[in-house]
Order: sequence, then structure tokens, then C-alpha cells
Amino acid sequence: MKYTKSTIIDLFTYHPPTPETSKKYASVGKALIELAYLVDELTEESEQKQNALLQLHVARMAINLAITSDAVVSAQAFDA
Repeated sequence: MKYTKSTIIDLFTYHPPTPETSKKYASVGKALIELAYLVDELTEESEQKQNALLQLHVARMAINLAITSDAVVSAQAFDA
């Protein structure tokens, strides 16, 4: 797969939040915090619990990237 220079630049450039995206980030954060509290409450201390909370953190980063419309790369950039 070949990336264009503009795609690479877009992937590694900071995209400041807009008022609209800030609201979306806050909504996602609130929902994931509630889910993290639930995981913490329902599970015993374990490696699986640590992994579950880490995966929620990873999910937040992926969701934030999806929200950031300026950082969304067109599907053509990922075509083989």
C-alpha cells in the first residue's frame, strides 16, 4: 500500500479541536468514564481488568481520531 505525501502529513499533523468536535470528545469521554467505573466496580483486580481499562483508553483514541474530520483519511489512501 502506498501513501501519498499529503496523507502522511495529515496523519501526523495536529488538528486542533473545533467547538463542535470538543463537544463530541466530551460526550465520548463521559460515556467511557462511566463504562470504566462499571468495569472497576464489577471486576476484581487482575490483568484482565487492567487490559479492559487499557482497551477503553485505546478505543477513546480511535473514536477521537474518527471524530476529527480533518484527520480522516480518504478510503483511497488505504487501497492496496
